[in-house]
Amino acid sequence: MEWLRLAYSTVGTPDYIAPEVLLKKGYGMECDWWSLGAIMFEMLVGYPPFYSEDPMSTCRKIVNWRSHLKFPEEASLSLEAKDLISKLLCNVDQRIGTKGAHEIKAHPWFAGVEWEKLYQMEAAFIPEVNDELDTQNFEKFEESNLQKLLGTYLYPFGIVTDCSSNANFIKGRSLEKETADSEDQPSDGSFLNLLPTQLELPESLEPSPHSSISSEDSQARNR
Repeated sequence: MEWLRLAYSTVGTPDYIAPEVLLKKGYGMECDWWSLGAIMFEMLVGYPPFYSEDPMSTCRKIVNWRSHLKFPEEASLSLEAKDLISKLLCNVDQRIGTKGAHEIKAHPWFAGVEWEKLYQMEAAFIPEVNDELDTQNFEKFEESNLQKLLGTYLYPFGIVTDCSSNANFIKGRSLEKETADSEDQPSDGSFLNLLPTQLELPESLEPSPHSSISSEDSQARNR
């Protein structure tokens, strides 16, 4: 039963979300390897591969990743690094790691890494904490400024909400036009469902603290 292995909710930070998650086509653990590729790109280059000041522009770039994944010359990435990133930021059926983490560990970019000994290494930074709930090492934010700083919230039950003052700046028609040339663009326009203009959350969608399955996931299984 395929739905037992696929999720349909949209969760994550925009810069690192895999295209199959945004397109609501159903996704599995492979989406995490896409996120790894985006993080690897950022660590080597200095910014995420599909960065934009506007979160929805970032989503458009991810959906059309073939046109937007580029390696800047000034970053001087090795051929091995480019190859691994390209094999992580690609279609899910071609993505390295689909058969297991051993595929990624065996990539030439990791040549010389003794994986078993990593557990024995001393951490570069060991924070001082009083207990497991101690947050003194995190930067402190004023509660009232939190929404302004984050701009976009991705709720853990499948709704993307823009918290800026310009919440209605997305027009479905223009978004549909920009993503129409993507081979991954769904014919049913489900990507447009990511763009609610209403900021209030319906009471029926309150998340359960003990479940990571969204109401959308439940609906998908019953179809």
